[in-house]
Amino acid sequence: MQTHHWPAQQRVHAGSGALEKALPKELDAFGWRRPLLVTTNSLIRSGLADRVQALLGERCAGRVADIAAHSPVTAVARLVDDYRRSGADGVVALGGGSV
Repeated sequence: MQTHHWPAQQRVHAGSGALEKALPKELDAFGWRRPLLVTTNSLIRSGLADRVQALLGERCAGRVADIAAHSPVTAVARLVDDYRRSGADGVVALGGGSV
């Protein structure tokens, strides 16, 4: 048996329309007005990243999709620079563990 613990994961929204209903409420709960979308190239190709970015609308401070597997220090440093330059006040992470 495998057991996984994700202590920072407070809520999981699932089901039809969950993304559209939950994302704005979650952003408001955190007080984020300009989140940066951090995602993967595969989710860009699938169209899901575009869908999330469209839901963020003008609130979206930008999109970063170059975090490689295992989150290399150089990629994380670039992300920090992108975050600072964008004027973001939060991060929406869309993707796997590296993101």
